[in-house]
Amino acid sequence: MRAALVAFRGTRAMWWLYFGTSSRDATAAIVRSRDPGRMGAHLHDMHAMLIGWIIAAAVGSDVVLARPFGTLPLAQGVALAAVPCRYRLGRAVCKRVVYGLVPRSSILAAAARVLLAPRAERVDLLTLATLDTAMRLVQWRTGRGAWGGVGRTPRGAGSPAALRPRIAARAPAHKL
Repeated sequence: MRAALVAFRGTRAMWWLYFGTSSRDATAAIVRSRDPGRMGAHLHDMHAMLIGWIIAAAVGSDVVLARPFGTLPLAQGVALAAVPCRYRLGRAVCKRVVYGLVPRSSILAAAARVLLAPRAERVDLLTLATLDTAMRLVQWRTGRGAWGGVGRTPRGAGSPAALRPRIAARAPAHKL
């Protein structure tokens, strides 16, 4: 039962993080971009990849559900860790395109997950999945600071809403 709860919470947190980039902010960034076609295509491709990584993470959850107290050889542990890492780095790229900044939360969470991968041989899958889900929840719930804030922002500008004026000022409006 605990494995199912961890899998559900982990998947739900990935979706929360996915929807964390406001479509309104993305639309504003595309409209004001010097090359809106390229930016829109880039974001479209990144969103398709993020959804693919969420689906691939569900396969990892299936492995955890099948043998929650089992362990994995190092190669399989690294492969299982690669999916959430790629997701987090892809999310960082999307945030970079929309807000012009890379969130430290995605980079730190990916690095922490990489550090957990070699332990797959010694620690059961349920514990690893619980730690990974905890990182996702902390990343989602914390709006500021090292885990949740957007990197390299001025004081008080750690949220996407605070960055909206910077998006508008970054590029002139596109004329149709």
